[in-house]
Amino acid sequence: MLTRSRFECLAVYFTCLLLAGCGAHEFRSETTLHSDGSVERAIYQPKEETPDEARSSESWQQTTWAGEIHADKWTGSIRDLAIREEPEKNADGTWKTPVYFAAWKRFDSVSDLPEHFARVIDVGEKRAVTLARHCERIDYGFVIEHRWSERLNDIVQLDDMRRARRELFDLTTGLAVEVLAERFKTTHDLSRLKTWLHDDGFPLFEDLIDLWYEWAGQRSAHRGEAKQYERKTQQRLVELCARRGLKLPEPSENFFDDERVGNAIRKFVAEKLPELIRRLDGEPLDQAKTLEILICIGLADQPADRDPDKEPPLDVLTHRLQEQRYGGKAAFEERVAKLARRIQGAFGGIKNPEHFHYSLTMPGLIVKTSGELVAANQTTWNFESGEAFPWGLEMTCRSLDVADDRVRKVLNGNPLESLAARRNFVRELSTDEKLATAVREAARTGTLKPLDAYAESEELDKSGRSRLQRVRKLLKLDPP
Repeated sequence: MLTRSRFECLAVYFTCLLLAGCGAHEFRSETTLHSDGSVERAIYQPKEETPDEARSSESWQQTTWAGEIHADKWTGSIRDLAIREEPEKNADGTWKTPVYFAAWKRFDSVSDLPEHFARVIDVGEKRAVTLARHCERIDYGFVIEHRWSERLNDIVQLDDMRRARRELFDLTTGLAVEVLAERFKTTHDLSRLKTWLHDDGFPLFEDLIDLWYEWAGQRSAHRGEAKQYERKTQQRLVELCARRGLKLPEPSENFFDDERVGNAIRKFVAEKLPELIRRLDGEPLDQAKTLEILICIGLADQPADRDPDKEPPLDVLTHRLQEQRYGGKAAFEERVAKLARRIQGAFGGIKNPEHFHYSLTMPGLIVKTSGELVAANQTTWNFESGEAFPWGLEMTCRSLDVADDRVRKVLNGNPLESLAARRNFVRELSTDEKLATAVREAARTGTLKPLDAYAESEELDKSGRSRLQRVRKLLKLDPP
């Protein structure tokens, strides 16, 4: 009756969709940001996920083809892959699938990198999913701060999601009620069902979607602790459904793989239908008609003696109404799919999310990263694409690099060798632009005269003078 959207009506499966699933495709990137702003990047990702322009040999120093290599089998660098002019073939000449594309090059700036990850999601309008990169270089004279950001966006818009949630519920339940009204128009009363859908059904759907979004937000904010928040979400789900009379099993390691969840939903619907659909004489829906509805919405098996060439009455009515109201089954399902995409975004509904393995080497020493620090100048991010749902996932890193040529001209030794010294130096200059300007001029000219002149400035107040003294101490300079 509701075809593929039947579980969207029940809504619990939206939450199951998010919390269950395992990885599929691999996306790998190795990036080195140099102090002059140039960038080395190597990529390894599925061919079909790589835009045609990004697969062009003109975009890279080297391109090659490879098979799928999962993270636990990966060794070495992307650049170590064998160079192949075409994908590996089977004995019959067809390509071995899945086919992966790999490439690498040094680019003059981050803006020159090809757009090697891009998707277009159709929600009635086209919405783009991209990896947007930004690189910033801040000159503090003797220390250069480098900031890197790379963001995988999702397509969700909160107000639009709420509208789509209402539209999806009305669309699917509206068709269901219309089918049932046509089937039982002379024998049964559906007024209780309509009231329940309005008073309980949609509020439950709202609560479940809100819980889904809340869990996704917690997962993004507390990466590495997903299991802890998953168990809490399971408990919230159990409590939320219990308030509506749906008794799910207690949270567990394999909660959504537990057949008891499906059994609980079947039991709930089987008990609700006779309660909400009554014969005109007031008697509840009988077992035969209840079973007919359960079979139609996929919550019960077809009888073994069913004639496979004869379509069940509810299915006939569903297809007829889909044709009359929406232009056919395919058109109806596409309408449902577009509404669902506005709720689940590009990544929230992926049962087999992609695995991303991104590494970044920065100039100098890393002072802060949203990833995992694996060396003083290197960080990595390992995540599933579902973690970008619903607000996107941003990979950020900040490093401090000593301008060695400037230091050698002006300072004795390298007083800014340690990360703590660099951090304190930048902290002082970032809050005082006049002092920062004097330091930059000293570094540029190779003389301390700009700092001495700044020290004699009549505009220098007590706090500014204290800050200057701290900076001179960090640079191991004698008092002026």
